Amino acid sequence: VSASWDRTCRLWDIDTGATKAKFRGHTSDVIAVAFSPDNRKIITGSRDKTIKLWNTLGDCRLTIAPPGSRGVVQPVSHDSWVSAVTFTEVSATKFVTAGHDDDVKVFDLAAFESSKTLTP
Repeated sequence: VSASWDRTCRLWDIDTGATKAKFRGHTSDVIAVAFSPDNRKIITGSRDKTIKLWNTLGDCRLTIAPPGSRGVVQPVSHDSWVSAVTFTEVSATKFVTAGHDDDVKVFDLAAFESSKTLTP
């Protein structure tokens, strides 16, 4: 899976080099992308300040928007670019993000919340 400046990410077939799925929905460059430990979910972070959760078919299942976004409910994303995303090693429901706002956030999809914000 790869992130791109064209506001998408792609899931590739390594053997053929063909695109298996194209993930569209971010409104700015996709900076970070990661697979869940069970290889069933993909998470992306973008310069549009959103975090998106996808299935491997390219369907967006959840968008976590920045604070102050219209209609946003918990959890909330970062105040700036989302520059890194990763799932925890043992869970397909917990992931960590980092943003240019200097915050690191821990999300728990099972509880649908941002369980921690780490600020230097």
